Amino acid sequence: MRLTLHADYGLRTLVYLAAAPDRVVSTTEIGRAYGISKNHLVRVAQSLRDAGFIRLTMGRSGGLTLARPTTAIRIGEVIRSLEPELRIVECFDPATNTCPIAPRCGLSPIIGDALDAFLASLNRYTIADVLRQSGPTLSSFFIPVGALTRRVAKTPAKAKAKTKTPAKTKAVAARPRATNAASKSGGRGQRSSRSTRRSRRQVSSSLPLASMAPRVVSPSRSAATPSRCR
Repeated sequence: MRLTLHADYGLRTLVYLAAAPDRVVSTTEIGRAYGISKNHLVRVAQSLRDAGFIRLTMGRSGGLTLARPTTAIRIGEVIRSLEPELRIVECFDPATNTCPIAPRCGLSPIIGDALDAFLASLNRYTIADVLRQSGPTLSSFFIPVGALTRRVAKTPAKAKAKTKTPAKTKAVAARPRATNAASKSGGRGQRSSRSTRRSRRQVSSSLPLASMAPRVVSPSRSAATPSRCR
């Protein structure tokens, strides 16, 4: 047999309240002390209140307190209140039973007797007995609430510091972009001047050699043939 978390958390809540009898305790504190969900504890607290084990005080300074002395809260009674349907086997619930021999089976009453003995054994003990057997050092085993509070308080500061980093990085990153743009424009000017000089060389090299040679003027025939003297 295994109890549900609802009953388990209910017993833990009663033990914690018994260990702090002189003050009002919040579900947040109990959840941190045990490391369990606060939302689940809210439902557990409502069940304990409906059964008459605790009192709930609303408001900013509200919380949970025991409604009975620890000697008047019996474990078996708490289990019966938080586990109204203790069905160890299927045939305990006629609405969902599919076993064909359930009407004549002799196993069901035997298991029922064992369940009654289980709850009767738990009813021999109270929350006061739990505290007595746990010893005076029980509260030292709870998770320190102060340590968790300090840990949670440091987290937003770290997150806030991290959010500033991208803005600085963006401002610094804007400078190389301007430098790169200037270098790109300068590079384009150098490339254009180089291409112009290269095209001039190609044009000059394509001209024929005759056009580049100096032009020789031939003398006239009259000047070339001297006159004979008689």
